[in-house]
Amino acid sequence: MPIVKLALVHLGWLGSGWLILEIIVRGRRRSARRLLEGYFTGIAVHVVALYAWVAVAPLPMAAIRCLIAAGIAAGVVGLALHLRAPVAATGGGVDRPTTPRVSIVDLALAAQLAPPLALIILSGWCVALHQWDPLAIWSTKAGLLYHGEYLRSDAFADPDRVNAHHGYPIGYSLLLLEHTGAAGAPDELMMNRGLIVVVLAGLGLLGLLMAGWAGRRMAMAGLGLLVWTPALWRPELGGAASSGYADLPLGLCAALAAGLILRGVAATDSGSLTAGSACLVLAASFKNEGSILVVLICALGLATVAILPGRRPIREWLALTFPLVALVLLRLAHAHLPTSSDVSFPSIADIAALLALAPRLSTALYDNLLANPVWGMLSLFLPVAVAVGLVRARRQPLTLLALIVPLYLGIICVVLGLTEIQLGAMEKYARTMFPRLIIQLLPSAVLFAVVLNSSVFTQLDVACSGESPPHSR
Repeated sequence: MPIVKLALVHLGWLGSGWLILEIIVRGRRRSARRLLEGYFTGIAVHVVALYAWVAVAPLPMAAIRCLIAAGIAAGVVGLALHLRAPVAATGGGVDRPTTPRVSIVDLALAAQLAPPLALIILSGWCVALHQWDPLAIWSTKAGLLYHGEYLRSDAFADPDRVNAHHGYPIGYSLLLLEHTGAAGAPDELMMNRGLIVVVLAGLGLLGLLMAGWAGRRMAMAGLGLLVWTPALWRPELGGAASSGYADLPLGLCAALAAGLILRGVAATDSGSLTAGSACLVLAASFKNEGSILVVLICALGLATVAILPGRRPIREWLALTFPLVALVLLRLAHAHLPTSSDVSFPSIADIAALLALAPRLSTALYDNLLANPVWGMLSLFLPVAVAVGLVRARRQPLTLLALIVPLYLGIICVVLGLTEIQLGAMEKYARTMFPRLIIQLLPSAVLFAVVLNSSVFTQLDVACSGESPPHSR
């Protein structure tokens, strides 16, 4: 029975998003990518609906069950529209043609994904959330009762304890809240299983996006580099898929948003643009750092659209401005809540002092990124692959979106430097905060390491036209 309830929650998400994409995108498109686009679009719809509700009043569990049921009903309507619509033309955009032929190389690449994915699934499916930080920050907010100026849940051992992170966005907790509503009571095992499903769906969509540009072999190799990173499957690390922290889902949403917007702009695909916009809304609602990622991706996306020749970017402008509007609304929803930050806005003196800290920042970056065994092979491959890709495709307008990787990394270094200037605690924060921020960046780095080095990406005239790109396995 718990499995049925879990399935109903995710079917509600899928149904909500599928109906939206069926309305926006005309013509039937039978593909796993479109299905996963609808899934993440539906998650964003539910998070926005619940966020709007809890911002003004307590949220009864009955309302959550009604929202799940409405999502399933929307899926039925979307299926009816899908079956009645004409079959869409195939072959355009950036997606490479598929082939049924499977070689020993394909089997080997698929096999190398099995061990880490099995660890991720087993750790999330069999073990309930148990670490205190995720329980206190994210999971216990699944009670989500507003009490004056802060959030509190009856799941706290001390009902009078104020959560120190009450100023955090609550979108991630709202995902857990839907599982609680379906189960009828807080069920941490069901929550963790639900989060693992979201992570696996994100990895699947990320792989499909990479395969659309670089072929399935490069996509499987890229996913292998990502899932073999110990940070994704060691529960004691904050970014592990089974840890309950929001860093990995946030990083996946940022990478999916960048990839979907990249594809939507190149192939003029409204469905991908809509799903990319939805993923940005999720990123903004998951964590405060998501606001930085949203602003970066939207700014780079708008700059890309502005310099593309011969385009009428109405759909692109709408897709890239909506997340910014949603970000402002989310901030307004928290306007009455006291917020806290370890560092304050930098002054001119702080900025000048950052230059003097450059050698120590470089050392911290090396120690925590390149020399840290937590990142596995990624520490050797990603910096070189992204840099080479940026150089190879530097004349293509779509390359601008890939700048999210070095820009976000630069922001991480600036924050690290400010902790030393204002708090004198750079080494402490480098050990605790820096790895989690890197986890937020890893999926985007893997995506662009693969996409930038693909042959199709360097042929913008092919990618942005209606022609089919060269065939590749």
